[in-house]
Amino acid sequence: MDKRTLVYLVQLVLLYGHGAHQTHERLPKYVFIVKSCPHPNNIIEWENASYRLNCLHPPTSTYMGNAYHCLPTSFSNETVEFCGEGIFVPPGHCPIYNYTDKADDKPGLYNCYAFTSGCPTERFSSKDVRKFPSCLNINREHGCYEEESSCPKTSVTQVPKETTNNVNTVTISTSQSIPTDSSPDIPTPDNRDETM
Repeated sequence: MDKRTLVYLVQLVLLYGHGAHQTHERLPKYVFIVKSCPHPNNIIEWENASYRLNCLHPPTSTYMGNAYHCLPTSFSNETVEFCGEGIFVPPGHCPIYNYTDKADDKPGLYNCYAFTSGCPTERFSSKDVRKFPSCLNINREHGCYEEESSCPKTSVTQVPKETTNNVNTVTISTSQSIPTDSSPDIPTPDNRDETM
């Protein structure tokens, strides 16, 4: 039995062995399930989410206490947000929210050795997970990270894709001459009413 299967079986036993029918039944009142985390490249979204939850320190702060976190859970099938104590995440790991029998406000760790790309290679604060988007991309249906080779590929990912808007542009040729004589409708020093 491989390690991933064993972890999955232990999670199932913990989930159903305690009588929980849905994974979020044991969430503390300050942890909220969200459809997705703010976009990793949009710090304004992260700051707004932090403000909405009344976290003491914004995402750009160097303080790790009571900081905004948005993380996949230990089941890799949902994302939660909360204000909590940050931890230093070692290289080769992603921060996650662990379901426990007690209220926990610190993230746990997920070993991302099986990622095909995007597994962090440097130490970072758990509140800065946005800098490592692969740690946020989960396949909710199959309970795995999109970057794991064993995870079925879907078109639905945790991190929303950026969209581009069609913009019409106008090109002005510089070879066209622009009239230099003033129009009487536009005030110039020569045609202004002296009573102004």
